Amino acid sequence: MEAIALWNGNGTATTANGKLYITGSVNNQFNGLNIPLVNNLVKYTGSNGTSRQITVTPTAANSTEYKLLITSLKNELNSPFGPAVDNRLAIFTSDASATVTEIVEGLCAALVPGLPAATGSGSANGFTVTKTGSAGSWTAFTITTTVTAAFDFKGSSLSGALITIVNTTATFASAQGKGADLVAAGITGAVAGTLYTTYKGSVGFPKNSGVVSSGIDNIPVTLYCAAGSDVITALDAFIAAPLSSPATYAL
Repeated sequence: MEAIALWNGNGTATTANGKLYITGSVNNQFNGLNIPLVNNLVKYTGSNGTSRQITVTPTAANSTEYKLLITSLKNELNSPFGPAVDNRLAIFTSDASATVTEIVEGLCAALVPGLPAATGSGSANGFTVTKTGSAGSWTAFTITTTVTAAFDFKGSSLSGALITIVNTTATFASAQGKGADLVAAGITGAVAGTLYTTYKGSVGFPKNSGVVSSGIDNIPVTLYCAAGSDVITALDAFIAAPLSSPATYAL
């Protein structure tokens, strides 16, 4: 079972018996972290992330079927088997006097069902499409995620050189510690609109067989700290010098 604690504000750090105690969490307490037995505590700074964007430029060909495959990697907090993969296929067949505008309109309508030909942008199924140019003379379109960094994705042309696809976001960065995501995951006390710095690791507890210790149980631990909380200061100090005097980590 995972041990979880969340702070929406500042806490108080005290030490006793070689352990660090930080109070002020949502449930007003947290078991002491046994300094020698905390393993691999890693910090993830809260961030809204950077969404992927791709630019799609079709080349006109008469009476041709255009196929654009969008493969997305969803950032699902509760998925026990890792992020889910979602594939969406947009198909449009050009007429006997094809234009780039017609193909842009058709592919965008396939990605955002019901999107009018003259409308410059629209959203559906986790994506936003934005056409380049003006009504009647579209030249290309971009695809982005509607929820920033909800998932990474890529586009693939199944129509050969008739569809050019370019990743126009230099670096994709997944969201970290978004309050709305924590609320959706059922984390007690999380507040939508707040960014939380997250610490993940494990704490070792001696196994007991009768009166004799027989090994260590490693329990996953996750600590969520609202941006600006002084709990972050204490945990950063612990990561920097995990085996120093616990007094070092006092807030």
